Amino acid sequence: MAVAELATWVQRAWLEMGEPKIRSVLYRQGKRHVCAAQEVQPTVGRLPIRRGGTYLITGGAGGLGLVFAEHLARQHAAKLVLIGRSELDESRQRQLQALEALGAEVMYVQADVSDLQAMRSAVQQAGDRFGAIDGVLHAAGVVDTRDIMDKTAAEFKVALQTKIDGTLVLEEVLEDQPLGFVCYFSSSSAVLGDFGMCDYAVGNRFLMAYARVRNERIAQGLATGHTVAIAWPLWNDGGMQVGGQDQTQAYLQSSGQRALEVAEGVGLFESLISQPLPQVLVMAGVRERVKRMLGMTPAILDLAEAGSDHEDGVSEDESVDVSSTDQPGQARRPEMRGFTIEQCVMWDLKDQASGLLNLPRDQLDADENLDQFGFDSISLTRLAQALSRHFGVDIKPVVFFSAPTLAQLRDHLLNTHPVQLKSLYSVGVPRRERAVPARRSERQADSASMPVARALALPKTTPSPAKVADAEDPIAIIGMSG
Repeated sequence: MAVAELATWVQRAWLEMGEPKIRSVLYRQGKRHVCAAQEVQPTVGRLPIRRGGTYLITGGAGGLGLVFAEHLARQHAAKLVLIGRSELDESRQRQLQALEALGAEVMYVQADVSDLQAMRSAVQQAGDRFGAIDGVLHAAGVVDTRDIMDKTAAEFKVALQTKIDGTLVLEEVLEDQPLGFVCYFSSSSAVLGDFGMCDYAVGNRFLMAYARVRNERIAQGLATGHTVAIAWPLWNDGGMQVGGQDQTQAYLQSSGQRALEVAEGVGLFESLISQPLPQVLVMAGVRERVKRMLGMTPAILDLAEAGSDHEDGVSEDESVDVSSTDQPGQARRPEMRGFTIEQCVMWDLKDQASGLLNLPRDQLDADENLDQFGFDSISLTRLAQALSRHFGVDIKPVVFFSAPTLAQLRDHLLNTHPVQLKSLYSVGVPRRERAVPARRSERQADSASMPVARALALPKTTPSPAKVADAEDPIAIIGMSG
């Protein structure tokens, strides 16, 4: 990259950092494109699935791949080519037999979808047995739940291979097939993020972008099979989860979502592969809360517009003056006399939470999920900010999904920042005066003032305006425009 070009990008990045709104932005040929989310009512066309057709499913031995294999077997008596990395053991043999009992013809090929030669062989075997392939479901995926900071570059690349390399390999080995459709199983993480893993979101974001690119190639006569990337939410069965059951439930409730039921997802699938949009996001839950999370309602304001005098969204009377940690014991209050460090941390966690929620601290059970007290994704973000200022450490909202109770949060802080907390609560040093948190009615910034997510996908054309849906409709289909 030339020095002048690098200087241009540095200037652009600097200007974007100064923008009052947090957005996903693309620069193409010098033009700035801003992403947006819009609810849509897909225009459903002819279903591109034929009875007795041959369909290749990556990740077909489990998870969502198996869910949709069962659907194609039951509803369309399909010929199924299931691709998986695992050996065909006794358990998988029983799965194949169950699919055949539903009316399907099934073959399983052990192969890594990112391995070009292995996939060439798999397609050849499929052709020898079933003939041409009529459609593709790319449902394979690898999840490394560790934080990005705990991964090497090589480990990061491994997690991308299934989504990115696998997609490109499929494009090459299926270029001569008369495909009726190609469906990439993406994830809402492509839009909402992936709790610090990063690689999972990047891989799924690639699928959404490539679906548009592939449809452009189809329009040029260079490929076949209308392509759609479906960014699925969490499923009740068959999909990715956020840690354990408690963490998953905390994430869903705090964001206004719920897990998608299998019957709902399978029903949506045929509609979504029959409509013209190249990429859609499926969200199940409380419609207005989901739309607010995506920045789709006027109630979403940016921090600069929220009436707060502080960039981090915590007003002055909400903060605790402990930002400097060079004075040992400054966080130990007189009422903490005789407390252990663990008890001190819990006291302050309850104090911060009760101040934000305007609830008496004795109503906050340390073992109860935070969402049960009334926390949602926005107020959890504010809690993370308040705790960061109080403890003098960097606390991200994502921590509440792995530590959804005050007790788990206390243990996380003690394990992650032992030296910092020991210094804050050292015995024998008077604590500096603490500002009393303002109650909700006194705060300048409204609780709905902080956007928590932005849409990332960038299709070329803007989706048609959404048909107004009933407020009780539990599922929203979101198109991405920019």
